[in-house]
Amino acid sequence: TVTALLTQLAVLDQAIQDATLDSMAVQLGETRVDYGQHLVALRSRGTMLLKELSDLTGLQVRRDKYSLQPTWSVIATG
Repeated sequence: TVTALLTQLAVLDQAIQDATLDSMAVQLGETRVDYGQHLVALRSRGTMLLKELSDLTGLQVRRDKYSLQPTWSVIATG
């Protein structure tokens, strides 16, 4: 449902914010952490959720804030 997708997007936004802050650490003890790949995966999920929301509602996505190369669409008027 639309509400579930919006909730998932809100949770995803928080996860991206958290991962961005955590990305300052590259190693935890003996474990190396690749937050770059993690952020790419989160952003990809965001794009997928936006597309699903667009398909469900019939509304056009004008800006994908999750894309690594954000796209803007121009809607022609009359």
